[in-house]
Amino acid sequence: MRSLAPLLGLLLVAGCGGLIKPLKTVEQRNEKISGSKYKSVAVIAGDETRNTIRLSAQVREQMNTQGISALRRAGRWSSQLEAFNDICRPDQDPRIDGVLIVTYDRLELHDCETKGVAYYIVGGAKLGLNEMTDKLLAYLRT
Repeated sequence: MRSLAPLLGLLLVAGCGGLIKPLKTVEQRNEKISGSKYKSVAVIAGDETRNTIRLSAQVREQMNTQGISALRRAGRWSSQLEAFNDICRPDQDPRIDGVLIVTYDRLELHDCETKGVAYYIVGGAKLGLNEMTDKLLAYLRT
């Protein structure tokens, strides 16, 4: 009979190492920032992988289909703050109200005016990217 210790060890390492998605969905809305203020949102990938860039394009398309002006902003920044400062410049045409960072399991909308997080969702094991985007769109309609 084989020992289950190696299998249990692998599962523990995988769970701690992020290979297994968290089970819980987390959604946070900044009650001080109305979602309806966002007329134009820049959507960027949370990392440089092709898959994440493709996912950000998918979110952008879903938002545009639902009537939200979601714009592509390409670039390489050394930090999120550098990205926000570049994208949220007041001289941008069109004016950008927020920056949405997309990863496979998380959407994070930052407000250009305050640089604070306006909306945040982690899908956990229950929500895929389309469902997370639907929840973001519901916030943007408030």
